[in-house]
Amino acid sequence: MSPIYLLAITLLPFLISVTIGAIQSKKPHLLPDNPNHRSSHSHTVSRGGGIAFLLPVLILMVYLIFFENYRTEEIIGLAAGLTAFSILGLFDDITDLSSGFRLIAQFVLATALIFYGTSETIVLFDYLLIEGWILRIFQIIWIVSIINFYNFMDGIDGIAALQGLFFSLIAAVFLHADINYLFNSDITPAEENPIFIFTALRDGFIVLFFGLIGFLVWNRPVARLFMGDSGSYFLGFLFSYSALLLVPAAGSHPEKILSVNMIQTGHQSHFSLYLILLLPFIADPAVTLIKKIILKKPIFHAHREHYYQKLHIFGWSVLSVDLLYMIFNTALIVPAVFYFFSKNNELHAAMGSAFIIIFFAVIAYLSHKINKKQS
Repeated sequence: MSPIYLLAITLLPFLISVTIGAIQSKKPHLLPDNPNHRSSHSHTVSRGGGIAFLLPVLILMVYLIFFENYRTEEIIGLAAGLTAFSILGLFDDITDLSSGFRLIAQFVLATALIFYGTSETIVLFDYLLIEGWILRIFQIIWIVSIINFYNFMDGIDGIAALQGLFFSLIAAVFLHADINYLFNSDITPAEENPIFIFTALRDGFIVLFFGLIGFLVWNRPVARLFMGDSGSYFLGFLFSYSALLLVPAAGSHPEKILSVNMIQTGHQSHFSLYLILLLPFIADPAVTLIKKIILKKPIFHAHREHYYQKLHIFGWSVLSVDLLYMIFNTALIVPAVFYFFSKNNELHAAMGSAFIIIFFAVIAYLSHKINKKQS
């Protein structure tokens, strides 16, 4: 990586993001987010801020595809998906699309994209192998769920940007380790394609990291700019789709309609790693959704029942809530690092499953305690 290129993927994204953010924050009337009874803000704020950090990433994708010949199906599919979901989110910011239309559009886009470049297997904690048509259904639901979960969690200043900052930094570090490992080993022709994918994603996450720092200048409490649906859709798709690209081949049987097997693959799964890194933004909305289903409440109606929202309602400052979720993320680094570097497959499966269950249980318990105190 040349010094000029390194400068271009670090300083340039920050400058682009902070400049666009400065312009947008001074023109809240262009894409206004007016406060209502569910809002955590008390004045009109522009909600098109996602453009500030998504634009540098899209510029990088164009550069890699057209000038560096990174023309693999995976990278082209990633670039197409990022563009498509960003546009959908921007339309939602401008016109306030109905929840039904929005969901249908998300499913249509996800369905089109999972057949272009995604892996034909998913290995969960090195034992649970998913293939065939059940995999495709899982991939569609995964993408749509993470996009919406990320959108649900973008409800107070800074929280979604900080999650993106954490994820992009840790993912870039792990991808860099993967690239070094491949370059220091005897690379087979089958491994040349993963190097392109790993490099594009690593550089994309670096660009995103510095772009989000520039965005946070305007999105930190008290925010003068929101990322909006264009930003949350972009981040949700990037994180969910990249998890599907980085899955080791473990013998594919796409002709099978249903294929879920418990086998020892001997491979570490990036899907499992990214699942761990996204846990705070999966557990909170998932627990909230399950509770609404149990209580027979409308799941598509806007609300303030997420754990982070209840903390804010209960009296926590926005900064305190943001710091709590950063503590959650920091705690996740330990199992993520252990999973990435350990070779013990049995321990991977046991620890990964237990950690997810414990994390969900903690969020459910804390949310229940907040409910009791409020009542």
